[in-house]
Formats: sequence, structure tokens, C-alpha cells
Amino acid sequence: MIRRMTEYEPLLERWSKAAGCLSVRVAAAWECYGGDALDCAFYAVDDTALLMVQGAGALLCGEVSDLQEIKTFLRMSGAATLLCEEAEAQESAKKRLSMRWNGKVEKCLQPVGFCAAPSLWRLSQSGLLDADPQAYYADVCRRVNRGAALVYTCERDGAAYATAGAYAVTERAAYLSGVATQEAHRRQGCASALVTALCAALSPREVYLICKPPLAAFYGRLGFEIDQELMEFEIGRG
Repeated sequence: MIRRMTEYEPLLERWSKAAGCLSVRVAAAWECYGGDALDCAFYAVDDTALLMVQGAGALLCGEVSDLQEIKTFLRMSGAATLLCEEAEAQESAKKRLSMRWNGKVEKCLQPVGFCAAPSLWRLSQSGLLDADPQAYYADVCRRVNRGAALVYTCERDGAAYATAGAYAVTERAAYLSGVATQEAHRRQGCASALVTALCAALSPREVYLICKPPLAAFYGRLGFEIDQELMEFEIGRG
């Protein structure tokens, strides 16, 4: 059974306080949206697992007896992807790695054009991020205003050419995403510097990110270690 949660009930508390990157994302989203928002919803699955749906993406905390039921529900909800912990890899799933920062807090050298308080509107229009500009802008403004996000950029003449952000920040942990650099500025250390600066600023929180396996070596050089394997499903393909 899948039912929507509109109150901060024990199941939501359990998964909000659990270890790992998915729980950090749930906790920050609840603080920003609560239980009655139109664009972010939380569901109990069999009263043991938690499903969060925001925009075209969904994530699942915990095990479920019928994953196909979840996929069918998400297809009807308009979600395009599902990220979850799945013990057995399926043909329709893609492996993703949750990585946790285990580096040392050191004085960071700021990259050229570093900006710790960028214009979120200009960033949304920059084309750097693989996201709908209007949806991104509405979401990131809500999160930044509530202290649940921290976004850095490298800029030239007011235009961002590299960015990285912590888009889910709680008292105990943070989740990094949106790491991107324009092609002309790649291999100059911009992404590395921005990610390292965020990790230092967010210390002593646990800092997580999710990446595709080929990027694990890059983040490993920045002090990240593999914490967990996740599976991502494209809804409608399995």
C-alpha cells in the first residue's frame, strides 16, 4: 500500500535520521516543503519504506515487496527516474555510487572568479545545469532561503562558467550535486576547487554525493570514498 504522508510521523522521522545520502535528501526536502506541497511529496510504502517524489525524480528509502508497483505508481505520477537501494541488480537499472567525504579540512585556494553568493537566477539561465530553469530556480531559492542549500560558482563578467552546490543541507549532513563546468574551462581545476571549498565550508557535517562509476576516481582524489551502491531506474523501461 502506498499512502501520502502529510505529517511528520515516525516513519518519516526514522528515515530522515538514518545514515546515508538518501536520508539527507529526505530530511532537507521535508524541512523545505513539508507535507502539503504540490511539487514535492512523501509516501509511506507498506509503512516500512519511504518514497519521495519531486519533479521528474523519485527516491526510495528501504526495501519493498513489489518494486514494480512503485514503478507503476511513479509512471502515473509523471516521474522519470527512481533512485533506490536494491539488493539485486536488474537489467533496466543503472548503478550509481554514493560517496562520502573523508578528507581533511584545509585552507582552500579559491579558483579564479570564485563566487560564494551567486545570482541564482543567472545560474538557472546559464545552461550549465541539466535542469528545467524555472523549476530549478524555484527549488534552489526555497532551499537557500531556509539554509538547506549552499551554491558556489566561478564567474567571468557576471556569468557562471562552473558551479557546484550542496542542495540538501541539514545540521548533521549535506548532499552535493550540480557539479558542472563549461567545456572551454574544463581541466583547469574549477570543479575540484568548488567541491573542496564546499566540503570545507560544510564541515563537520558528513558530506555525500552520488555519481556514475566512471567518476569515482575523480571524486576519490578529492577525498571521497564509496559509501554505498545504489540503483537508478528509468521509469517505463522495466
